[in-house]
Amino acid sequence: QMAGPIETHGAVVVLAGDRAYKIKKPVALPYMDLSTVAKRRRICRREVEINRRTAPELYLGVGAVTVGRDGRWRLCGPDEPLGEGERSVEPVVVMKRFDGDCLFDRLAERGELTDADLDRLAAAVARAHGCRPACRRCSRPGPPAS
Repeated sequence: QMAGPIETHGAVVVLAGDRAYKIKKPVALPYMDLSTVAKRRRICRREVEINRRTAPELYLGVGAVTVGRDGRWRLCGPDEPLGEGERSVEPVVVMKRFDGDCLFDRLAERGELTDADLDRLAAAVARAHGCRPACRRCSRPGPPAS
């Protein structure tokens, strides 16, 4: 069961079954050079390494897009061996698929994103950066008091 691809400026994410496969686009932007397979492989490995720190259950590893002698393409997980006559043509970040309705932008659209959600996010980001969050200037919606 595959869903339509999700595109960003630097990747295409294919949702298939319980997995999400992020394929980096071969682009060279001022802030991101993915122009070669070697560079895309290195950035895929780095993405998994960094994101496993905060979401180890989601980031499964680096797999591959493969092509067989018969010309058939396949998405392979990080521990899947290549089939007979198959070769890897592109690295891919392999993730566990999650419910998109839980993304903050969708929660906000439905009016379900809470201050507590944002506080938990801020604390998680602070932990990831090895520091403590600054105390909140304001505990109610609106601009901070001067």
